[in-house]
Amino acid sequence: MKEYFTLDESLYFLNKEVAKQEQINLNDLLIFASQGKIQPCFYYAGDLLWREEREKYNYMKGYLERGFQGYLYIDNLGERLLDCYKNNGVEFFSIKFAIIYEELKPTSIPTGTTVVLYDDFFHDSQMQEKYNQLSLEQKAEDNLFAFSFLEIGHACISFDKVFFHKKELLKLKGVATLEDAASEIERLKQQLQEKDAENETFKNKINELEGQLSDALSKNIPSINDELHPSLDPAHKNHAPELLLAVQAWEAKYLKNEYPHQEHTPAITNILKNKNVTQVNLVKRICAITNPKK
Repeated sequence: MKEYFTLDESLYFLNKEVAKQEQINLNDLLIFASQGKIQPCFYYAGDLLWREEREKYNYMKGYLERGFQGYLYIDNLGERLLDCYKNNGVEFFSIKFAIIYEELKPTSIPTGTTVVLYDDFFHDSQMQEKYNQLSLEQKAEDNLFAFSFLEIGHACISFDKVFFHKKELLKLKGVATLEDAASEIERLKQQLQEKDAENETFKNKINELEGQLSDALSKNIPSINDELHPSLDPAHKNHAPELLLAVQAWEAKYLKNEYPHQEHTPAITNILKNKNVTQVNLVKRICAITNPKK
């Protein structure tokens, strides 16, 4: 079953069985996308750069993913498409950073990771030349792919590579036709069935880990009925608010397992952000004193 539609196919899909005076054109479609009502994406086949924070070494590690095939997007892609289209009908747009919408073959890039479109034929020699001009100290803290991630320019993507997933188009059609709705329901049911076994495995693992955590807490953590340490008691005259914040952040990361796939610093930063704590120096202090590796 077809899932991705070009711009022309999207218009045909949306205007099918709609009165002529109510049909939309390309400008209308891009306005909907710019307003965030539907999310466009674009097809890309080629190499991607991505990077991860290496907290242990205090630098960013860059990687090259060769032969990627799939769909990419950015949150404001609809706005870019509309701006380009209004600019004398130019039907291409420039882009550097993107996020994977869906891969068509397995990739090692973590979900939600920002990527950069990379053309090794055009960029390799240029980036290598710039990288060679760095000092030895700079090279020790970086690598070519992490350097290229920031240095390379934008890529141009033609409008004929822009697509909408069917689920996005159905948002505009509302209930849509019975046939389309039934097909979408069957597709979702199939996805649920495929994940049932995997979900059951996850549930069993979670139950096992929760049991282990409960045992550990009962042996190593004082009872909640025990007297609260004065430094953590907001009612105490010498209460230490940053110490309390640090304890809460540490418990969220290492007891409640929040942000399990992130390393210490980004996880603690996000936990603090959820508490509306964003002051840079304060966040740095909390990250430092809660780090088990320091």
